[in-house]
Amino acid sequence: MIIGNSESGSPESFELIKSLRTEFEQVPGTEALVGGTIAEAYDSHQSHLRDFLVIAPLILLVCLIMLWIVTGKFRTALLLSLTNLLSAAAAVGLGSLIGSMVFDTSALDVQVPLLAFVFLVALGVDYTIFLTQRVKQDALRMPLADAIINATSRTGTVITSAGVVLAGVFAALSSLPLMVLGQLGLIVGLGVLMDTFVVRTLLLPALFILLGRTKSPVFGYRGNSNTKENSSNTKLIESETHA
Repeated sequence: MIIGNSESGSPESFELIKSLRTEFEQVPGTEALVGGTIAEAYDSHQSHLRDFLVIAPLILLVCLIMLWIVTGKFRTALLLSLTNLLSAAAAVGLGSLIGSMVFDTSALDVQVPLLAFVFLVALGVDYTIFLTQRVKQDALRMPLADAIINATSRTGTVITSAGVVLAGVFAALSSLPLMVLGQLGLIVGLGVLMDTFVVRTLLLPALFILLGRTKSPVFGYRGNSNTKENSSNTKLIESETHA
């Protein structure tokens, strides 16, 4: 039996398990297995890390493809995807900081980062598509700056209401005694509020304005936005949307 001096679950204890297994593998003719609670925690940590490295890129790829289809421009879709990624990362970091300061939790549970990332990216890209599609429709019949203002004002009530409700639902999980659900509820609740009041209200409109100042079009539709054909098509789309 080997007893380490480091705290169970700490990086030092994981490094001890890793070094022991490496040493045993180098001894010829041995089939030693390193077990125990620390080894199980290390294996669980490595398993969840692998899941995160595999699932997270796949989710981002799917979101990028969806945004590419909506916008018709790869550059716009890529920047929108990066915005959602940074928002999710900021929410995880902020939730971890608040959890350590308010609830005195030393670290996030190993399951929380992946679960929080899935919820935050899924909800974030949903709001992004909703606002982007509205901006794209309005940009067919008016200047881009006016289209952004109009789309933000028209979708602001819906996005804000949905965001507040979702944040309240996930924040309720923080009251549960389970650490995983408590941390998950705190992070996702904060992330939804950030998406609602910062990303969708400030960052995305500013991003569209900056993209509109470049020579390349923001969206992938063709033709002049002031033509009668585009105007009539937009009115038809609006009537179907309101119906």
